[in-house]
Amino acid sequence: MENAWVGARGAGGAWVWADAGTRVDAAPAQLDVGAGEWPPMRASNRDRPSGCLQLDLHAPAPPAFLKTRCDRRMDFVCYDGKGRREDVALPSDDNYYYRLVREPLTWQQAADNCAKFNGTLAVVDDNEILIELLLIMGENKESPISHIWLNGVQNLTKDVHGDPISYWQNPTNGKLIPDSKTHEHGLFVPPWLEDDYVTPAEGGCLNLDRQDHLVGLVYGLPCDTPQYSICMIEKAVKVTTKKQIEENKDAQLITSPIMDPIIPTIPTY
Repeated sequence: MENAWVGARGAGGAWVWADAGTRVDAAPAQLDVGAGEWPPMRASNRDRPSGCLQLDLHAPAPPAFLKTRCDRRMDFVCYDGKGRREDVALPSDDNYYYRLVREPLTWQQAADNCAKFNGTLAVVDDNEILIELLLIMGENKESPISHIWLNGVQNLTKDVHGDPISYWQNPTNGKLIPDSKTHEHGLFVPPWLEDDYVTPAEGGCLNLDRQDHLVGLVYGLPCDTPQYSICMIEKAVKVTTKKQIEENKDAQLITSPIMDPIIPTIPTY
């Protein structure tokens, strides 16, 4: 065998794994590779991702991914999917399904990935959702998960005196994320790390830190930190499966008239 199909194709300006909808250039956690070593792509194939990927095994060059037309016929490589839970019902409550993504992604990558399933990154709008997220993190079969991304970004502005101030916001619906200093009476306040939970220089995207079984803290991290995530999908919205993403020939975002996620630009400092 000198070449074979692998399960990835060009979509939205990137190479994407068909089963998970995640980017190929995000190195799997179990691979010990240095910067620039993953993915094993021929230099001429890195620009303008389109078509499908094959694994090229021609000697004497080392194995590498090559792009080619998706309608070609060739051998293919399968795997048994050990450890995958695609056929297991997603955890849910009265309003949402929860999809755990076991791949370290930056905040923007994680947000884009959730949008492929017609969902958003998890939001902590009440204590019931917080408990659900902590249970999913703690009951992960591989090992308990310590950190996940939340759907929140830090914005900077100035007060009436011109002094810089920051606030946290849900970028999908524009709602402010309350803290112990600014919340209105009766609103649920997430368990922030401390009163001065973050300074503008310390981070720009919101993270949930599982401290213990049902104890969590939220605070900011640099948005390019790779970590796991949980997508929340409204039950009123049709859930997009990995198979549907794979079969979508144009690999465009599958949307519902009820919900069209907006992925913001990450603030820079």
